[in-house]
Amino acid sequence: MADIRETRRRLVTALIVLLVLDVAAIAVLVSPIGTQSTSRQVELAQFQRDLQVKTAENAPLQGIDKKVDEAKQQVNTFFASRLPSRYSQIAEELGKIAQENKVQFSTVHYVTEDTDIKNTSRVMVDASLAGDYAQVVKFVNALERSKTLFLVDGITLGQEGATAGSGGGGVRLSIKLETFMSTGASTT
Repeated sequence: MADIRETRRRLVTALIVLLVLDVAAIAVLVSPIGTQSTSRQVELAQFQRDLQVKTAENAPLQGIDKKVDEAKQQVNTFFASRLPSRYSQIAEELGKIAQENKVQFSTVHYVTEDTDIKNTSRVMVDASLAGDYAQVVKFVNALERSKTLFLVDGITLGQEGATAGSGGGGVRLSIKLETFMSTGASTT
């Protein structure tokens, strides 16, 4: 009986030693110690490439808060300098450009619409004017170069007078344009 107990004890001891060796082998295989150094170098190189790609992708976002603040300031400057805040400023600018180019308005109609832009209204202008052809062309060019934002939507040019063959140098211009009016102090 003593032999069986001794054999059993040795067998249990051997099983425990084998179990400990199995656990150690699994730990080595799972840990970084078990991987080869070349595979770790390949992984490291891949991680470095990924880092470079991500850094390059995010480069335009560097200092984005300053860029946003600068853009807001530029928008506010644009609205303050290029958009009128009263109807009279629109009429005054159109009158000034007409006078400088020696054309005369016969009718001017204004229609205001709301926009999706905060503190801004769209003003549609439908006007008829008369003058020499060269003066009318200069008027349209001056409108496009004006400090006030005018967008020309359509132009209809006709000869002034009753018949087209009367030979006068005067022309009649119907022009549709739009501008925007600032209705508040700030757009942000």
